[in-house]
Amino acid sequence: MRWPIVAESFGPHLCNTDVFSPKPSQSAEDQPYTRWQDLRKRVIEHNVRVVAKYYTRIQMGRLTQLLDLTEEETEKYISQLVTSKTIYAKIDRPARLVNFAKPRDADDVLNEWSSDMKSLLGLLERIDHLITKEEMMARILPPREKAKAR
Repeated sequence: MRWPIVAESFGPHLCNTDVFSPKPSQSAEDQPYTRWQDLRKRVIEHNVRVVAKYYTRIQMGRLTQLLDLTEEETEKYISQLVTSKTIYAKIDRPARLVNFAKPRDADDVLNEWSSDMKSLLGLLERIDHLITKEEMMARILPPREKAKAR
């Protein structure tokens, strides 16, 4: 959900009610405008969470383009979500990258590698068995059946 499209599509209808207002008023308690800003914030936070699910690493320029925000606003929203532990992210300012992937423990990496190797060796053993079986069957066939098989 891109905020400009949400504001354009639903904004006029929502702002005709007493609940939302896109512009601040002069009153001390400006609840409709605050609600409109909260809705905007929630839509942007939702979009950041979706991006964090689909990307492990993204350039800041592309992220700002996806969120329709400035770089400062993007960094602010990411920081808020990280401090509230909603998402995991690291921002590399010099490289202008945002990394959403959690660092993996060395034990987990080694266990996964060990499991993959065990699976691979099991497949190789099965293939070896099938090849040996095929060779044995080929030796058993009488010579005239070999000619038919070709």
